[in-house]
Amino acid sequence: MENFTIEKMEIKRFNALLVRTIASTLLLGWIAWWIYCIDNNESTWGMSYFNAFVLLIYAAVAWKTSATLEKIKNDKRLAEALDGEIYSVYNYKSLATGFYAALIAGVIVFTFGDCLNLSVHIASLIIIFIAGLSSQIRKLILYKP
Repeated sequence: MENFTIEKMEIKRFNALLVRTIASTLLLGWIAWWIYCIDNNESTWGMSYFNAFVLLIYAAVAWKTSATLEKIKNDKRLAEALDGEIYSVYNYKSLATGFYAALIAGVIVFTFGDCLNLSVHIASLIIIFIAGLSSQIRKLILYKP
């Protein structure tokens, strides 16, 4: 397999991971804001239409990303070239980053949760949001082609 093809697919994979990170960040951020509005009895008029719009965008991005990653997985040469031992180390490092970020976020939410009047829903969403975002950002930093 030519190096040009491998580099081209690695760039496509990086772009797919970047778009997935952005879409998941927006989706989780929107869900946290929506739950916060519901918990504080603020007006949620028109949010159902926006929720549908956000979910459609996320579904389209997830489909496009999975199509790119599935294309790499199905091509035996690309899979061998792009799924080496180094990428499993990258996944391990990004998961460890997400774990430690969740621990730190838990301590911060526990410490400042009463001051900010956060419910259990919002606190858990904040922890999930921070852990997922830090894990994906670490993965992007490590995968940079």
